[in-house]
Amino acid sequence: MSFPKTLGFGGYGFRPTGLGGKGIAAILRILNKGLNYDKAGGSLTNSITSTSTVIDYQGTVLTLPAGVIRFPNARYIDHADGKTYNTGIATGWEALDTDSNGVKLIPAPAIFTEIAATNLLSYSEEFDNVNGWTDQRTTQVGNTTISPRGDLTADSIIVDTSGGTHNTFHNSYTSIASVEHTASIYVKQSTLGVNAQLRISNATGTNTSFLSVDLATGLEIASGATGTATLIRKSIEQVGSWYKISITFTEGSASTSYGYMIRVLKGTVESYTGNGTDEIYAWGAQMEKGSYPTSYIPTTTAAVTRALESIKLPLASGTNFNQAEGLLLFRFTPTYDFKVILGYGVFSVRSGTGFLYRLANENFLRSYDGTSSVVTPVFTANTENLEILACLFYSTSLNKRVIGKSEDLGVTWQWGVEGTYDGAYDITGNTFRILGDPGSKLHSALLYGNLPGTTVVEVQTWVEANAGNLT
Repeated sequence: MSFPKTLGFGGYGFRPTGLGGKGIAAILRILNKGLNYDKAGGSLTNSITSTSTVIDYQGTVLTLPAGVIRFPNARYIDHADGKTYNTGIATGWEALDTDSNGVKLIPAPAIFTEIAATNLLSYSEEFDNVNGWTDQRTTQVGNTTISPRGDLTADSIIVDTSGGTHNTFHNSYTSIASVEHTASIYVKQSTLGVNAQLRISNATGTNTSFLSVDLATGLEIASGATGTATLIRKSIEQVGSWYKISITFTEGSASTSYGYMIRVLKGTVESYTGNGTDEIYAWGAQMEKGSYPTSYIPTTTAAVTRALESIKLPLASGTNFNQAEGLLLFRFTPTYDFKVILGYGVFSVRSGTGFLYRLANENFLRSYDGTSSVVTPVFTANTENLEILACLFYSTSLNKRVIGKSEDLGVTWQWGVEGTYDGAYDITGNTFRILGDPGSKLHSALLYGNLPGTTVVEVQTWVEANAGNLT
C-alpha cells in the first residue's frame, strides 16, 4: 500500500535527510496548532449529549450546544441570521488560530474534553434567591454587572453594618468522608480594597477549607484547612476581568450540614464592622465531586450534569490509516497529574475488538496489537499542565512496535521495550478517539502512513529530531 509523499515543512509531508532520503507522508492531521483537520475517512464528532461551556479567545464563558467540540481560546461563530459574513461559515468554530485583528492566539486552540460532572449547587447565578442562598450580615442584589458569559447576570454581595464575618452561603452540600470534592466560583472587584474568600465549612465552623484572593491583583491572600478537613489543591485563574477561584478538599466525616460560603473581606480581615456599602461581584458557583475543577455548569432549581465527552474520527484503511506500517505523534496537555489521578482515558486508536495505542487508566502509554502489550516508562514529572509529546510506530516489515514519550517537548525521549507487530491488529470499526477525562487539551495528532527509516534506531532518531516541530 502506498500513500502520496509531499515536500515542504508546512505541508502534509516532510522529507528528512540522512535517512536514505525516504519521505514521510501525513495521512491524517488534526489541529496542527490551528483548527484544521483532515476529513479523510470521516469527520470528528462529539457524542456529548448535554450543553457545555468553554472560555473563548476574549475570555468569555460560552455555552455550546450538545455535540459541539470545544476549543478553548478560539472563536466560535453563531450568526442567528444564517449569514456567513467574512468567516465563510454560519455557525461553528472559525478555522483560524488568530483573533479578529489577525493577532496570533497564545496558546493556540486545542481540542478540550472532560468527564461527566454535576454541579451540586442550585441557583448557581442567583445569589439573591432565598431558595438556594442565605445571607449572613450581607445583602445580595441580582444582575448588577456583566458576567463572564457577557450578559447581565452577575450579582453584588454587599456587607451590612453589623460586626463579624460577612457571608453568603449555600448549605445544600452533603459531605462524604474522605472523598475529594471541588468548589469554584467567579469573583470580581467592585469596592477598592474589598476582597473575596471561598470557604467550605461545617455548621460549627470547626472543619473548613478556604482560599482568599486579592481582587485587585488576583494573588492569593491566604488558604488552608481546619479540623478534620484537608485542602488538597487550589487555583486562581484570570478569565477576562474576573478571577475563577477553586479549592479541592476532603472532609473527615460525612454530614448533611456543610455549607458553600462566599466571604467578603476588608483587605485581609475576615471579621469586622461593615459600612453597608462595600461589595464584591460573584457569578457561577459550582460544587462537584472530583479532584479538579471542571468547566462551569449553570443551574437553576436543581443540580445539573454535563455529559461525558467522547470525540471520534473513523480511520479507514487506504485513506487515513495503514495497517501495515505507520507513525503516530501526539501533543497534549493534561490539566491533572497522572501520578495522582488515574482511571480516566485521554486518547486512543482502537477498533471494535481492541486498541493499538492508548493513554488511559494508568501512569504510562500503552500499545496492544491483539497479542501482546508494550508500555512506556511511567511519567516522572508532575504532568499537571505539562505539554507532552507521545509517539507510536509500528511495522510488519520490521515486525516491531515501539512506543515513547517526551515530558520536555522533545529535548529528551523515553522509549519503552520494543514489541512485535505482525499486523494482527483488527481494523474493523477502527477509530481515533479523544476521551472524556478530567480536562486534557489535544494540541495536535498526526498519523503517517509510512516510516522515516528502515530500522528502529533510524525512526527513533527522526522522531527525537523532528517531533517537537512537526506537531
